[in-house]
Amino acid sequence: MATILNMANRASLDHALHNEAVCKHLNKTPKHLDWVITTAFYSALHFVTHKLFPFDLEVNGQTMKIKNLNDYCNAKGDTRRKHNKIAELVEEREEDIADSYCQLRDASWTARYNQYTYGREVANLAVRRLKEIKEYCTASASTASSAVSEKVKMEGREKSERIKTAKTTQESKQKEAEKKA
Repeated sequence: MATILNMANRASLDHALHNEAVCKHLNKTPKHLDWVITTAFYSALHFVTHKLFPFDLEVNGQTMKIKNLNDYCNAKGDTRRKHNKIAELVEEREEDIADSYCQLRDASWTARYNQYTYGREVANLAVRRLKEIKEYCTASASTASSAVSEKVKMEGREKSERIKTAKTTQESKQKEAEKKA
């Protein structure tokens, strides 16, 4: 069973790398920047799939091994709108990349169905988002944990600084009021 799961997980990673190579190839010229965006998204989708699955899900009091998106949709009883389901899973389980993933998905949708002419900067933004998603999804657990831990520490330091600044400002105002009185 573990071998089958590892093979499916490896297939997602291989597909992601394949799409990334196509994206890089297309990005060498300004001719098909809509497809740079599209292949960046599909590469990201497979990196995310690699990261998300497998996982355990509690359904009707039983724990199910969710090996892929089809298993997830079947367990939820809704096999429609699979792109939305992946986005929901990313938002729930991989918050650090949720904005980049959803923005890339939306840009790809627009490129495929509404507007196919884009400038280099939009294509480059898609490639940067892909790079961020790839790095996050392929980082070892300890690296990812370190990154999250460092982010939490930084947010804590920033919060401490804001509190300290607010306290200093409040004390200054208090001293100023005392001088006037």
